[in-house]
Amino acid sequence: MPIPLEHENDPDARGLYECCCFCWQPTPWWTEIAGRRPGEQVACCQGCAKTHRVKDVPSKRYWCDMADRLRKAREEGYRSAVEFRSSGRVWCRNAVTS
Repeated sequence: MPIPLEHENDPDARGLYECCCFCWQPTPWWTEIAGRRPGEQVACCQGCAKTHRVKDVPSKRYWCDMADRLRKAREEGYRSAVEFRSSGRVWCRNAVTS
């Protein structure tokens, strides 16, 4: 079942969108998952919503933590999440590192 989405209705967004929680591409779409309050929804593009399950959508807190780690990794000179993970550094709470 595809992930239910809602289009960003903020006129102040002006094309500045959050990144999809799966592919990290900017998107004006947000999840609309039953049981989550408005501040607990995350950005999700239409393509990823079709190919992922609702249970795979990260919590807002986990998603923000991942985004913060990626920002810090880029500040340290890593170009992408893949490069950061392949360096052997811990990427996320459940990561297995060599």
